[in-house]
Amino acid sequence: MTASSPGTGDRVGGYRLERKLGSGGTGTVFVARRSATSRPVALKILHGLQGEPREPGRQFANQRRLLESVDHPNVVRVLGGGVDGPVPFLVMELVVGPTLRRRLQRGPLVGSALSTAGEQLLSALSSIHDAGIVHRDLTPSNLILQEGRLVVLDFGLARLVGDETVTRSRGILMTVAYAAPERFRGLALTALSDIYQAGLVLFEMATGSPPFTGRDPSSLATAHLTRPPPAARALDPGLPPLIDRVLDKALRKVPEERYADAASFRDDWLFVLSPP
Repeated sequence: MTASSPGTGDRVGGYRLERKLGSGGTGTVFVARRSATSRPVALKILHGLQGEPREPGRQFANQRRLLESVDHPNVVRVLGGGVDGPVPFLVMELVVGPTLRRRLQRGPLVGSALSTAGEQLLSALSSIHDAGIVHRDLTPSNLILQEGRLVVLDFGLARLVGDETVTRSRGILMTVAYAAPERFRGLALTALSDIYQAGLVLFEMATGSPPFTGRDPSSLATAHLTRPPPAARALDPGLPPLIDRVLDKALRKVPEERYADAASFRDDWLFVLSPP
């Protein structure tokens, strides 16, 4: 194992890396096991912290304990982690399934699938916020869809590795596509920023398209800052009549005008999408 880039076959924190699952904005994920007969886990090597001095390491330990405290069926379970030499890592529940991004390539979610996925996302977000964590990077790529179960990944990791690291790894256009307006104003990202990102994701779940598009980061940022979202029912008249009222509130430009918390957002979502 090299200090900066452990790979398949290496051991990290007592785990053997068996297979690379993928690499994203916050790190590289492997299927790993302690032994040949033990249950496989997902082990994430975090970007941006390798070889960092003691203070970021202390921040990592503190944040890891917060992540481990979240226990919700729709949030990936963080089982442990640590630092192996200069390499910080997290050990997580292995969740297998397509991302929401891949699923949406076939079209929007409909009916009970839309209602359930939205309810599970917002319930998960409520649990994350109750633990004092802001996700900061809620996108369709960080959501896994299993049969009847949506799972939120990478919660709280953007703060650990830094927003700049996420942007470099993913690309600025994709990062800007799911950014809250306050990010462009240089303001702190809070739980209300997650509410906005959840609104973006739910709009795309319902219609198959994001509410804001642009050819370049500047035009996308301008859309987030100034343009009202289009009516979801204009894209799909079969959606419930009140869905735009719910999405519009989540996507307000001023954070304090959005839903105050994910639980109230979830309650309105379920009310609007409940069958008559």
